[in-house]
Amino acid sequence: MPQFIAIATGLCLLGTLAAGIAVSAAAKKFFGQLVTQHPELVDSFPSPGIFTRHGPIRPSYMDYLKAKRYLQLPEPELQRGGARVWLLLNLYVVLFVGLVLSALWWSYQNRA
Repeated sequence: MPQFIAIATGLCLLGTLAAGIAVSAAAKKFFGQLVTQHPELVDSFPSPGIFTRHGPIRPSYMDYLKAKRYLQLPEPELQRGGARVWLLLNLYVVLFVGLVLSALWWSYQNRA
């Protein structure tokens, strides 16, 4: 059983890294297109401060996605792009939680 948990932890780690890279790239592309097509939103996504720590995307991007404002855009392509980033972000969260839980379980099993 501990071998299974170690494998699950490793797979969750790889999945979390891959999903983090994917969501970061998708968000960069989506928000680049969004600001290009809607220049009035350029000030809506400030860069975080130098010592600000955050996940794979900026907090301002996260706020935009959580409010599902991408669904209000007139362009279907941008709506699909926003939905894709939101889906990847949720996948990242699930994999990250799986990583934490499997690492904790693995640690618990190794102490027993």
